[in-house]
Amino acid sequence: MCALSDEYGRRPITLICLFTAFICHVLASIAPNYYIFISLRFFIGASSDTFYSVRTTLTCELLPSRSRAWITVIQNIAWVSGMFWVGILSLFIHEWRLMYFACAAPGILAILYYFYLPESPHWLIQNEDYKGIEKYIERANKWNNTVVDIDACRRDGPKPEEKHETCGAIIRSAAMLHLLIINGFIE
Repeated sequence: MCALSDEYGRRPITLICLFTAFICHVLASIAPNYYIFISLRFFIGASSDTFYSVRTTLTCELLPSRSRAWITVIQNIAWVSGMFWVGILSLFIHEWRLMYFACAAPGILAILYYFYLPESPHWLIQNEDYKGIEKYIERANKWNNTVVDIDACRRDGPKPEEKHETCGAIIRSAAMLHLLIINGFIE
């Protein structure tokens, strides 16, 4: 699913997955039987996993490299806040359907994503969407109260692509292979 974001953009895939998860959460709270509930949970899991992966990529592409270390911290704080929300709700709501619906309620805030979430400038550049890039720069200029010269950006143009190591480099490097095994075991 994440490969779709390379093809169609980070923003649309993020929004589709976010709204799919929210709608399936609401429907799961009124599922008439166990099989429909489990089917909806499957779609919730698939769309949520894709949402988290694509959203992280989008966030990395929107933030300067010096700020990227904070992405995981902020996401973990948000996740823990969600767990607190569930814990607090469980003190007051004892019927599972109502509880499930209440846990989905913050998903209503996802509507704000539709209006405020920009497309990744990296994706726009990679796909040569110059109108989208112009729109992004104009929006960023307005938001940051700055002016970026679009013509100067055009003159700079895309840089030649760098060659990167392949996955085979991990297997050929004893240190990298060691780290891969340790991380795989810990996960």
